[in-house]
Amino acid sequence: MSGNQNISRTIDDSPNFFNEYNKRCELARQIAKFNDLLAQQKDLIDLSTSTPGTQS
Repeated sequence: MSGNQNISRTIDDSPNFFNEYNKRCELARQIAKFNDLLAQQKDLIDLSTSTPGTQS
């Protein structure tokens, strides 16, 4: 058996595990993206509030 066949068999033998695993991986990616966007938003807010001559 090749490596790909072993992986396919393992996935076929435990579909619930891999479905949950994939959901958690996607959630982790979404959280990381949200954190990146939140950091960008903070940087933009900091930039706009620290610019001289602007009113808050």
